[in-house]
Amino acid sequence: KSTRPAKPNIIMLVSDDTGWGDLGVYGGGVGRGMPTPNLDKMAKEGMQFWSFYGQPSCTPGRAAMQTGRIPNRSGMTTVAFQGQGGGLPAAEWTLASVLKQGGYKTYFSGKWHLGEADYAMPNAQGYDVMESVVLYHLNAYTYAFPSWNPDMSPEMLAFFQKVTTGVLEGEAGKPARESSKVTVDNIAELDNMMTDKVLTRLEGYAKGKDPFFMSVNFAKNHQPNLPSKLFKGKSPAKSDYADCVMEMDYNVGRIMDKIRELNIDKNTIVVYTVDN
Repeated sequence: KSTRPAKPNIIMLVSDDTGWGDLGVYGGGVGRGMPTPNLDKMAKEGMQFWSFYGQPSCTPGRAAMQTGRIPNRSGMTTVAFQGQGGGLPAAEWTLASVLKQGGYKTYFSGKWHLGEADYAMPNAQGYDVMESVVLYHLNAYTYAFPSWNPDMSPEMLAFFQKVTTGVLEGEAGKPARESSKVTVDNIAELDNMMTDKVLTRLEGYAKGKDPFFMSVNFAKNHQPNLPSKLFKGKSPAKSDYADCVMEMDYNVGRIMDKIRELNIDKNTIVVYTVDN
């Protein structure tokens, strides 16, 4: 009598605005002054894809990834900005909605960028838990920092500060909560803080019996390319972007190491891609 194999855990890692050719396995890495040992190792242990279609910008790319449909169908075709409201239609099915039907625990963290309305939040789109969620690209937050935009009128600055949502968390069936603002002091550390929480969540899921799906979305490498303290000035290329690529690779490595440490690597599918 054959038994059905255990459902694999699935972790989808997505980085923001990272040039595919900047990774070591696609000809970048050390030669471009930004080594990516963890992503290179993942590629060597797994499978590389060389033929792909990408969307032109963040929001449509993420809509396509979450729904499996071209973004025209969900209306998510342009970059979402703060104050616009709306977002991914309530009627959409996401990867999380489908996997939840199959008995998966579902978790979303990091950059969402699919709207601001309650119905468009990850916890209303199939995810049991959302944590460390930012609704826009990093540049959208720096617009509202007076130190970054000294020439912006006080009225415009006040508008941006009023409509810019901070870091969110929440559970399915409950309203999302703002856990902190995005500030000049913490913006460069968002990915490190997110990864800390992902590792804690992984430990919890590994103890459970249910398969899990985690959508983990780094805010790097979007402009203005603000590397964390740990990586500022550390890349051989000596550029903020290269520092951020190395930081993102480091956080990927932390997640991969935790999967191995928890002994769930044989039954966990990990996919890495970029939003556009």
